[in-house]
Amino acid sequence: MSSTLTQSGVAAGSSSTSHKLDRKGLRRPDQFLAFVSQLFKKFSEHRQAMLVVLAVLVTVAAVTAFWTNRQETKTASAQAALFDAQKSLGEELKKVAVELAPPVAPAPKAKAKGETAKTETPAPNVNAILFTRFDVEQKLPETVKKLKKVVDEFGGTSVGYEANLLLGDLFFDHGESGKAVPWYSQAASTTSVSFHRALALQSLGYAYENDSKPAEALAAYEKALGAGAADLKGDLLLATARSHVALNDQAKARSTYDQILSQMPDTEFAKTARVLKDELR
Repeated sequence: MSSTLTQSGVAAGSSSTSHKLDRKGLRRPDQFLAFVSQLFKKFSEHRQAMLVVLAVLVTVAAVTAFWTNRQETKTASAQAALFDAQKSLGEELKKVAVELAPPVAPAPKAKAKGETAKTETPAPNVNAILFTRFDVEQKLPETVKKLKKVVDEFGGTSVGYEANLLLGDLFFDHGESGKAVPWYSQAASTTSVSFHRALALQSLGYAYENDSKPAEALAAYEKALGAGAADLKGDLLLATARSHVALNDQAKARSTYDQILSQMPDTEFAKTARVLKDELR
């Protein structure tokens, strides 16, 4: 009687847990196989939907990989093009340095009959002409051509920004401030980096200022301040005050100098502002 009850109890307990799969059950081969079979059964029942999801995931992964590879290739091409333009700049500047070098003292006469006097060719000193006035498009034709190509093909990228800025710098540094304006302006309008935008606008202001256009310079400096580049704030405020002076607005110039003194005390900017403020009428 006792034996019968025990066997019945075991049978009943087994029946109540036959559909429950726990960690212990997974260790039993028969229950594990049943669990795997159920998974495959569910997959077969929803096979079409699963295949669609899988196809979408594969497509997304492929598109992402393609786009990433394309962007990396484009970046590499842009950097190579800019490097080529900079290489041309170095070569052309050397030629200009030789061309604009001061006259060389006459070579000494030959000492003996039939002996050829040696002529000395000056080594190109590029640093000596970095701010020399000359026609950039005439003296640096390959450089200008290649930089413009970088701007056309890679505009809106960091490399395109650098090419715009470099073109502006070349014209500005060699006395053609008016021609620098469109390149600085384009650099400022095609970057999303606040510091880069402020830097380009500051350069734009310098170009306008150097071209005797203080109102335009003031507008550029104020936009640069609005870009929020803290590292340029002191220079920009001094430039803003300078533009107010050029526009005969002594009150605004004094107010700007006061702003420097209150916001940037104990700096070189404050020392300069104090001196310039004292010079105002």
